[in-house]
Amino acid sequence: METNNQPSEVLLNNDNVNTPYKMTSEELSGIRTLGGLAALFAAGSIIPYIGFLIGLASIVLFLITFHKISKVADKKSIFSNIGFAYLISFVAGLALVIFIIFTFINVFADYHYDMEYFFSQIGSIKEDFLTTIIMIGVFFYVISITYAYLWKMSLDKTAVFFNDKAFKTAGLLYIIGAATIVVCGLGMLVTIAGHIVLAVAFFSLKPDKISV
Repeated sequence: METNNQPSEVLLNNDNVNTPYKMTSEELSGIRTLGGLAALFAAGSIIPYIGFLIGLASIVLFLITFHKISKVADKKSIFSNIGFAYLISFVAGLALVIFIIFTFINVFADYHYDMEYFFSQIGSIKEDFLTTIIMIGVFFYVISITYAYLWKMSLDKTAVFFNDKAFKTAGLLYIIGAATIVVCGLGMLVTIAGHIVLAVAFFSLKPDKISV
């Protein structure tokens, strides 16, 4: 007779599932500490002057943490989604820098020999500049939503593996934060709240809650 009973790993978005892995206390402790610190560092990345360095530290710790989780959960997508989110953010940022540099060079090359003509065209330049800013804003808004969605997919799977809905809540806050980033800083506050929820989720991990 056929049976409909299936292992709980099926809930992890249909990734291939091998024999359940028994996480050691050392592995859980490492994930708890690294993940919690990474989330706190991410929340602290808005601190002036040192925020950039703190943000870089959070990226490294998050990559290590989710790589460990993907191994013990046997779900490669938990790590690959996070890695891809960081990759598209890096590429988008690099593209913006290159775009600004080439735009400045082109404008300077066109007008630096004839400043009178430059000032006569200032109205058109302002209009083109505003259009460019709007286009850049829309582009990075889409990137922000995509970034948050990739995080949410990984955190949803992490929530199932650790049997802790706080990870899913953090992912939801990331999505809301990305969607409301244009509302006078509201999105940033929601995203910081997501980091804090994620930090609490990591620091609260217990071995008896893991779905293996």
